[in-house]
Amino acid sequence: MSMLMAMALAAASGAGPTKEQAKLLRPVKDSPTVQLDPNGAYLLLRSPAAVPVSLFRIATPEEVEEYRGRRAAALAKAHAKWVKANASWQRQYKDWKESPQSYAKPGDRPVEPTDANLDFPPIDKENLLGFGPLNRFAKAKGSSTYLQRVWPGRYVIYGSVMVNPNGGAFGTCACMGTVSFEAKAGEVVDVGLVTTSSDPLIIPRMLESAKPEEVEGLRSGALTMIRLTPANNSMAVDPRLSGYKIVPASFKAAGPVPNYYGVQVDRMTAIPGVLGYDRDKIVDLTGPAAAATTTGQ
Repeated sequence: MSMLMAMALAAASGAGPTKEQAKLLRPVKDSPTVQLDPNGAYLLLRSPAAVPVSLFRIATPEEVEEYRGRRAAALAKAHAKWVKANASWQRQYKDWKESPQSYAKPGDRPVEPTDANLDFPPIDKENLLGFGPLNRFAKAKGSSTYLQRVWPGRYVIYGSVMVNPNGGAFGTCACMGTVSFEAKAGEVVDVGLVTTSSDPLIIPRMLESAKPEEVEGLRSGALTMIRLTPANNSMAVDPRLSGYKIVPASFKAAGPVPNYYGVQVDRMTAIPGVLGYDRDKIVDLTGPAAAATTTGQ
């Protein structure tokens, strides 16, 4: 069985990508000619500047079940280690209590690991996908275009978060309101234009560089740090992609989502016909209220 057929079957079954399949999920390079897999799923998005744009794929029920098994195994392993560490602490504490002049007082008692305090990454973090600021598919003054192969599924625009491989992160999370959309095999999904003010070069000059019609909104808060303009006819598609099936993303309101990285919290600016707000309540303007999008794991 070919790798492409295996990927198609895995996606159809609800399974996530294997390590070998995940190696194929990467940005498309800026080169004179482009060769995409006609059976692959791709995301195309634009930004006025070279900034990070973060999304995550919603885990399937099968992936959630597999994740819970891994989490349970990790908890069992951590608890077994705690049993030994706690027994050792109790012996040290007993010796100290009986003969404080002969034994040093032990440190704090080891904390028993539970499902609530287990140090294990949420499944949404495992499925995080980052666009930019590097690996641009096309660039021009005031415009950065990103094209990336992804695993088929439903994606949520998480915000603009730069994650440090050595720990820590900075940026803005659209925790209090965002959108989701579907990425299907055999399609290049055009996400549109994502505008974020997480670039440190842009933040001090937001009002200075804003369009006249945006100034009032930025001052009042009607416009937020993260804005989305869905794909439309005014957004040119790179001619190198003319031979591929490009479809505009079909958005639904989504959220709230957890602030997994402890970054600045915001919400995506309301989108006519897609996303609205009633105070702090997210309103899906495409139909019935959107269901919770995260797994809660």
